[in-house]
Amino acid sequence: MNRIDVAQPLWAHLKRLPRWVWISGGVALLLIPALLLWALLAMVGGAWQAGGAMLGQQRAALQTMLPEEVQRLARELPMAGALQTLQTEAQQRAQAELDRLKSAIPSSAEALQQGLAGATLPVAAENLRQLSEQGRATADQALSTLLGGKRPASDVSGEDPPGVVRLPGFVRTGFVRDGDSLKVSWSGSAPHAEVVAFYTQQLSAAGYRAQVLQAGGSGEVVSFESSQRRLTLSARDDGRSGSEIEWQVH
Repeated sequence: MNRIDVAQPLWAHLKRLPRWVWISGGVALLLIPALLLWALLAMVGGAWQAGGAMLGQQRAALQTMLPEEVQRLARELPMAGALQTLQTEAQQRAQAELDRLKSAIPSSAEALQQGLAGATLPVAAENLRQLSEQGRATADQALSTLLGGKRPASDVSGEDPPGVVRLPGFVRTGFVRDGDSLKVSWSGSAPHAEVVAFYTQQLSAAGYRAQVLQAGGSGEVVSFESSQRRLTLSARDDGRSGSEIEWQVH
């Protein structure tokens, strides 16, 4: 027996049902989804109304609480005018203290020494004078060390570049011979700009062609070249209003 044989008696029974049963079943099939949809809409509407009522209650509670909190904070916090007054007083006190400290410190050791000498503290004035002299001596020693001390008074061994006249007051401070090349250093009181100008004029008159290789505020390098040889002059300030120069004979 197959499924068709089983369904035939059931189908025959259904065909014998009255027409109103079929109509009632169709109406029920239409009404049930409509009722379910209406129930769903009713639930959503109820939830929406409940949420709106809750939000309204919260809004009313906040509107009631906020003024109270604002008034409480206004009572607890200081007024803006009081804060401004306190700030002004603090600035005035700080400025007064700064002025007092400035007036208590003399502008220099000499001013302090004069004030002490005119007062009733001669011992302190004498001690201050000694300290000033010691400080001046220390400063002079430090300056002398920084500037490299005095210039040499005599030449070191060696010889000057052939055909180059040494400026008056300059002392030979270095000499190196490497085959046919020479390197000679001089030190003197003339500024480097005057040294370069002097040798440029002298060697140009002797037939050398001058070419500046490097120049700056504290030094200059110039090449002098003729048909027989080439010289390089390096001149720089020595920090003592003079200059140190170096000749290279190629």
